[in-house]
Amino acid sequence: MEKTSKRSAALMAAACGVVAVVIVSAWAFPELRELSFAESYLPHASCFLWNRQLITLHVISDGMIGAAYFVISGILTWIAYQNRRLIPFGWMFVAFGGFIVACGITHFMEILVLWHPFYWLEGEAKLATALISVSTACLLPPLAPKIKRLLEDAEGSTRAQEEREQAHRFTRSIIESSAFTIIVTDLDGNITAVNPAAERLLWYKPDELVNRRNVVNLYDPREVASNADQRSVEFGEDVRRGIDALTIKTRKGVTDEAEWTFVRKDDAKVPVHVTVTSLRGASDEDGYMFTAFDITERLRSQEYIRHVATHDSLTGLPSRILFRDRLDQALARAKRFGEQVAVMMVDLDNFKRINDSLGHHAGDEALIVIAQRLRECVRVTDTVARMGGDEFMVILCDVQEKMVDSLAMQVLNALSLPMSLGSHEVFLTASIGVCRDVDDSDPISLLKHADIALYRSKAEGKNQIHHYTADMAHASVERLQMEASLRSAVVKNELRLQFQPQISLTTGQMTGIEALVRWPRDGGEMVLPGQFIPLAEETGLIVSIGEWVLNRACEDGVRLIERLGHEVVVAVNMSPRQFKDRGVFHIVRNALETSQLPPHCLELEITENLLMHGSQETLDGLARIRLLGVRIALDDFGTGFSSMSYITKFEVDRLKIDQSFTRGLLTDANSRAVVTAIIAMAHGLGVTVVAEGTETQMQADLLTELSCDEAQGYLYSRPIDLEELAKVSTLNPPA
Repeated sequence: MEKTSKRSAALMAAACGVVAVVIVSAWAFPELRELSFAESYLPHASCFLWNRQLITLHVISDGMIGAAYFVISGILTWIAYQNRRLIPFGWMFVAFGGFIVACGITHFMEILVLWHPFYWLEGEAKLATALISVSTACLLPPLAPKIKRLLEDAEGSTRAQEEREQAHRFTRSIIESSAFTIIVTDLDGNITAVNPAAERLLWYKPDELVNRRNVVNLYDPREVASNADQRSVEFGEDVRRGIDALTIKTRKGVTDEAEWTFVRKDDAKVPVHVTVTSLRGASDEDGYMFTAFDITERLRSQEYIRHVATHDSLTGLPSRILFRDRLDQALARAKRFGEQVAVMMVDLDNFKRINDSLGHHAGDEALIVIAQRLRECVRVTDTVARMGGDEFMVILCDVQEKMVDSLAMQVLNALSLPMSLGSHEVFLTASIGVCRDVDDSDPISLLKHADIALYRSKAEGKNQIHHYTADMAHASVERLQMEASLRSAVVKNELRLQFQPQISLTTGQMTGIEALVRWPRDGGEMVLPGQFIPLAEETGLIVSIGEWVLNRACEDGVRLIERLGHEVVVAVNMSPRQFKDRGVFHIVRNALETSQLPPHCLELEITENLLMHGSQETLDGLARIRLLGVRIALDDFGTGFSSMSYITKFEVDRLKIDQSFTRGLLTDANSRAVVTAIIAMAHGLGVTVVAEGTETQMQADLLTELSCDEAQGYLYSRPIDLEELAKVSTLNPPA
């Protein structure tokens, strides 16, 4: 549009110049003017017109008109020639040009005949002009609709051109302001245009890229080579390591979007997402457009999410998911190269005490220290993971049996070292279970076997290392079967109670009974309490079993009192696990209300550890139960870490001397001294003493001599059913 305006202005200037030349020539050459109007050069047949001013007017006006006609015809002819492909009626412009030229010749002939008698020539020129004028006049009416359409098309073309230019400017503004990097290339990959975002991403100035660099040079060469190999396999043809590797999918009509690495001007690498599209001209591809954006932050976010999903947030160790993946890889590598893999399961002993005493923040600090020590004990090729809580797993790759033993002992020793948690110095130990991959074990089996070995370490006193053996698996299966059977027995009400009497050493009268739970299995076999009570404690079944025992003992106690005609104390063992249940107070109260047993006839036997290590909430619960009138007895007294302060602060009604001291009364001076001290201390506090495990008359006589109040053991009766208790309701006092 701008070029057309400049051309029109130039043509107008040329026309004005011609006219100016004619005028200036008339006045610039006075000789010619004098000669033209001299008396000897008078116009022929125009004497009556002779007038200098009038002739001058005719000459100047005809000259200007004729010159203007020639200029106009020349401009029209030039325009028609320049736009011969765009103008549908170019011959019409030529005809108009001829008509105007003829008109111009007529005017020049008017000047010529003023001095020379070329009248016939003038007449012929006018006739030709007349013919051309008539022809033009005849042609114009039929051509008027076409001319109108031509003008409308020209106007539409102008408007379309303006719209295209506006669209081009709009598109250009979008590209220029786009946050995405846009790089335009030719078919060979040579860069022909870039937008400002490309400069910000690549740190190149536009003049350093356009017509100077190939887009392939902006990619990581290794990725280009790898992509070329992949595309060769994908499309079954040889793809060159150049622009073909970047554009072959686009040429095949497949959308090409992929993650690449661009190389900046300073050789720094930046990850980008690139989309390649074809730029098509009127007939075929003209080039390619690469649209890219930086995905550094997205990759960082993905990596963070991946890390959070596969790592422990506290210790930074791999979590269960990543551990399983690495174990699969380790086993696959071991199978391929003939190596051996070992799995070590580490569980901290009594870790709960730290959380309960120092708080969970101290427990978290301890876990961080433990994780660091585990890392330092193993090799770089090994994996340490936190499975949850205070349980850790270690994968030992390419190891032999001796190396496994050495590493396990190193871990055990490192974890037992003291650690500082705030102002406290804390000692922790760990139990470790180890399983080696000796028979191409699968991951699940390895973990299960390591867990079995860990359970053995825990069961045998903790702070130990145990390697998995087939015997452990057999014992584990038996334990699972026993657990299932015990659960079934609880549901089917297959448990039953037996009672062992407690006899006064002074009167020989039965003063109380201890309720003992028994489990008869199919076939009449009796499962010992030492076998299933620890299992019930571990699985939590002890809560439901303890509630059943309490209710049943209260009911049987009422029946026994009615049968004997005097009151006896019914002693029921309570597990520390039961006191973790906040409803234990209501369970005891409901048992008393349902059975109508007098509260002072119920005695709950607890252990020393419950008083020493129980929470304040547990102690408050015990105090509430005691307010009901229920008696409290300390069972197995002297075997734990006895604390006199707890006994004085929390009132108890009875101390039960552990049977190990009773058995050693006659042969062990230390046992006798302990029993003597316990009896003296208890009597000083106003507490009754019961000696468990009394099996001989000599033991009973010595206990009487030491002023023990009551005795319980096989000397008087084994645990028996309720119906048989009447037979041992009284005994003569020992002689």
